[in-house]
Amino acid sequence: MMRLLISTLMAVSLLVSGGAMAKSKASDVDIASSNSDAKANKADKKREKAEKKERKEADKKQKKSDKKLAKEAKKLTQRELKSLNAAKANIAAFANSNSNSKTAAIAVYKEAALKTITASNQYNTASFNLESSLNVWQETKEQLDSLATNYTGRLADDIQADLDALDPNSESYQADLASLNEEKTTYNSFVISYNTLAGIVNEHVATVEDNGVSLNTAEQQYEEALAIEQAILSEELNSPNLSVEALAELRSILGL
Repeated sequence: MMRLLISTLMAVSLLVSGGAMAKSKASDVDIASSNSDAKANKADKKREKAEKKERKEADKKQKKSDKKLAKEAKKLTQRELKSLNAAKANIAAFANSNSNSKTAAIAVYKEAALKTITASNQYNTASFNLESSLNVWQETKEQLDSLATNYTGRLADDIQADLDALDPNSESYQADLASLNEEKTTYNSFVISYNTLAGIVNEHVATVEDNGVSLNTAEQQYEEALAIEQAILSEELNSPNLSVEALAELRSILGL
């Protein structure tokens, strides 16, 4: 009996001890996991710091490169203008300058450039007017299409056929007549609304066509003015291949 009791106590002791060991091992795993997470977070922060530093250096290099390109472009523009810097002369001197001088040629160019700018503005206005009229036409056309789609009534011929077929001697004659006349009134109202809106659509079509013609005319006038301006640059000022930047600089010097 005593031996059995001792054996039982030893078994219980082992179970308790085993549970404690298991608990201890679980705790070790948690600590290891926590340490791993801390290392991962530290690595992430280190990587983010490195990436931030790289971005900062890249932005710095990009700004430096942009500044260098802008400086080179300005130098190129100045080289392109060459003798055209005579445009910096007093504008009042244009009228009294020698007809064969560079300043006189620049005065002629300025007049041509003014015409080009005016023609360009007219082209932009014509383009805007055409786009606006197209938008208005589109909106009105959609209204017309919606009106036709949403009409679910019968057509005039079908209504009239039923009116003609009414029997005056029928007990429901008055009620049927009133119903058909109401249906006919609804149809007539639809026709009036449709024709009115269709007329507006057609008016917008005409406006679109007129604006299209105006745009074509404005485009031709702009191309002609630009051709004259470029011819003067090439023949009178010996500068046929000015860049966009140089041309803008020249116009700025001339107050255009």
